[in-house]
Parts: sequence; structure tokens; C-alpha cells
Amino acid sequence: MRQHLFISNFKKSVKPLALLLIFIAIIIFSIFIIGQKFYYASTQNKINVFSRQRFEEFYKSKALDLIFVGSSHSYCTFDPEVFNSKLNLNSYQLGMPSQTPDSTYYTLLEVLNYQEPKIIVMELYYLMLATDFDMKQFDQLFQFLNNPGLKEDYIKNVFPNSAKAKYTIPTIHYQADFLNYWNARLVNFLSNEFNLTQDIKQSNGTEYYRSLGYVYCDHYMDDEDIADTKKSFSYDGENFEFSERQLLYLQKIVELCDERGVRLFFVTAPISNAAFDNIDNYGLMYEKIAGFCESAGVNYVDYNIVNRDRGLLAPANFRDRNHVNDSGAKIISGDYSNYLD
Repeated sequence: MRQHLFISNFKKSVKPLALLLIFIAIIIFSIFIIGQKFYYASTQNKINVFSRQRFEEFYKSKALDLIFVGSSHSYCTFDPEVFNSKLNLNSYQLGMPSQTPDSTYYTLLEVLNYQEPKIIVMELYYLMLATDFDMKQFDQLFQFLNNPGLKEDYIKNVFPNSAKAKYTIPTIHYQADFLNYWNARLVNFLSNEFNLTQDIKQSNGTEYYRSLGYVYCDHYMDDEDIADTKKSFSYDGENFEFSERQLLYLQKIVELCDERGVRLFFVTAPISNAAFDNIDNYGLMYEKIAGFCESAGVNYVDYNIVNRDRGLLAPANFRDRNHVNDSGAKIISGDYSNYLD
């Protein structure tokens, strides 16, 4: 009798347990499927599409002499075709959106797996130098790099412990991409369905991936953009401090280039005149960055200072408050090639 009672109780307890396990399995499967949707959304981002094209072309490239790295300021500002023409060499642009020095370091490790450049030009943008960690950098970079070992090393050495946990859940670290992707689709649908295009500011030009890692753009700042920048943008250079993490990786980049016998140059691309005018104490920030470059023995040019002193650029040479357009890139690339000659 006891045996039958035990079997009966066991059957009663097994059924809820089985249902619980099935429920957990459904939840895990759903999270996986949703995570794949979130990841797909990240690959459809226009800037990520440009980055994919950039790396695909890089992996097919023959011997390169000069490689540009850094943030979007790099790939918007330095046109390899100008340098190739003026300096009679082969150059390539490997800047990435919002790239911080830790990501630049791993980009250079991959570069040196495939190429033996004579010169590396690294663009320095003050906000990236002050950013301690950005998981989006990992997502953007390792969608395109061939080397899985670098990916593992990056997670091990760069990720904070809290970020390592988030990385395992795609619905967390691809959330912004997913929301942006569907927001863009929704806006496009509503504007077409209800003829709302008049309420959406239209781009005044074209943008596309050209070649050699360079993104062509002929958008320009109009009076509305300039007025908005003057109204909404401000920064105090007195508040600038290097992130300890990024300062460490800047030093590692200097050491890496020294070990490989590569000439390293640092450069800051110009922001728009309207944005520059709204930065207080820019000189204090410049002194900190230039001081590091001098201590590292690396030549440094800040085109915000150059533009202020020499008036190289007009508002029509900028695509937005932070980046030059193609006309501005031609001016800066032509001028900066003189520093590398």
C-alpha cells in the first residue's frame, strides 16, 4: 500500500516539474529567437553596413603603406585617395563609429596580422578618450574581424565583469540597434502611408561607401543646423579627463607601433566652427592631449586649432556639427599629407 502511495505521489510531483521544465525551455528558446532578431537589426544599421564593406575590402587589399584608424571623425575626414595621389603610396581607412582606443588597439592587432604598414595615423576625439567602456564598440568591431582569438582576448581584458554578463544576453546589448531599426521602419511607413514627409527634415545630399574604407558624403550644414548647434551644444574643456582605461590603451598602441617599427601619428579632426565656438576652455583640453602625445614622442596635430588659426574650413565644408563632408575631407587630407611627406 505504501509503495502504491509513493508511486502516486511521485507521479503527482513529476507532472508539475515536467511542465516547469517545458516552460523554461520555451522561455530560453524565445530569448534565443528574439536575440537573433535583435542581432539582425544591428547588421542593418547603415553605418554597420559601411563598416562591413570597409573590412571586406581591407581583407582583399594588397600591400598597404598607410592606415588610418580612430572614430567616425577618421573615416569622414581622411580620404585615402588624396594621400595616395600626393604621397605616391597605398593607404586605407579603417576608422569605426565612436571608436575608443581599446578598440583601436585590437583593430591594429588585426591590421598587423595582414599588413606591414609603414605609417599609422590615429585620430583622437576627446569624447572617445574620456569614455571608459562602450560595449557597442565590441559589437561593431567583432561583426567584421576574422580573428576569433582577438574577440576572446578583448572580452577577457577590456570587458568589466558586469558587461561580461550582459554580453551573454543579445536582447540587452543589441537593444538600441533593435529599437532604432524598427523606429526607422515605422517612421518610413507612417510618412509614406499618411504623407508626413513634410514633417521630416530631408537630407541635403548623398552618402555612400566609396572605396579604400572611405565614406563619401556631400551633406552640408544649413542655417537651421548651425542655429541648432549654437543653441543645443556646449562643452567645457576644463572638465576633460582621460579615461584610465583608454590612456592605458593609448600607451599600448604607442608600444605596439614601436615594436613593429611603424611610424605613429596622432591627429584630431575638426568639428564644425559653430560647435568649436561653443566649447569653453578648449585650450585646457588641448594641453592635456598634446601633453600626452609629447610625452609619448608622437607627432600631434589638432585641426580645431589649425582651423581656428588658419581658417581652412567654412560651414559648407561640414556635414553636421561634428564631421566634415567630402569637400572638407579634401581640404584637410590635402593639408595633413604635408605632415606625412
